[in-house]
Amino acid sequence: MGWLAIPVVAAIGLLVAYGMLRIGTAVARRARACPACTNKTLRVTGGDWRARPEHGIDTTPRWLELTCSACQASYVQPEGVGMVTREAWLAGAKAPIPTATAVRGGGSS
Repeated sequence: MGWLAIPVVAAIGLLVAYGMLRIGTAVARRARACPACTNKTLRVTGGDWRARPEHGIDTTPRWLELTCSACQASYVQPEGVGMVTREAWLAGAKAPIPTATAVRGGGSS
């Protein structure tokens, strides 16, 4: 009975690890809302997310390139920073897109 338990526990561990990998991949690939048209059609189309530090020194910035399939808007999302339009990124801007928050019922009476 003891020897049979080892492969069973190993198989269960592999299934759990595989399931966590699949869930992580699904979450990473989920569609995001486009800031321009608000449709959930913003997809990762490229970037530098696979860069690895060489010899312990990493001077390469990591970013994702995103494109909306509905309105064809292109964005760049640097690591740890909000999205920047592709045009602004190519012009040298590294700041995120300004956003506003709608507040309902907060008017003065």
